[in-house]
Amino acid sequence: MKKFILGFLVGVSITAAGSVYADEGLQKIEAYLRPSLPVTMNGTAVKLYNPPVMVDGSTYLKLRDVAAVTGITVNWNETTQTVELNNKGVNDVPQTTTEPTQINDDLVNKIDDLKRKIRIAQANIDIFNSEIKGNPSLKSQYQATIDELTSKISLYEEQLTELQK
Repeated sequence: MKKFILGFLVGVSITAAGSVYADEGLQKIEAYLRPSLPVTMNGTAVKLYNPPVMVDGSTYLKLRDVAAVTGITVNWNETTQTVELNNKGVNDVPQTTTEPTQINDDLVNKIDDLKRKIRIAQANIDIFNSEIKGNPSLKSQYQATIDELTSKISLYEEQLTELQK
């Protein structure tokens, strides 16, 4: 009888602990994956590592995917249990000392556009490489796309260097 009571108390303790954990902000939801949903940034199509998720009529993207496309870094701080975002270096545009003119505005816009294209291409390469790392058999499937993106980055960097002279 003592073993029965001890077993019963242990069972109640485990059930109570599980109930407390469930009350700490976790909630079950119904969601739908939308892998065919096109995603663009400033009119340019981007490939996300994870498909968009639909919940109650709203679309959600994985933070790491958005960060990769925009050039922001994401870090998990285990000590503080915090997601940390860092945007250092994003949208660094040389400041002109002259009065803004149409020519200067056009130049700054072209520089911004090339930097954005470089970030997007590099983010896509990073996503492809991440997929390959998880499944090396995908390398042959993605290598041509990675090579094409690498060529585009080189072209954009040449154009950027020429504009910044």
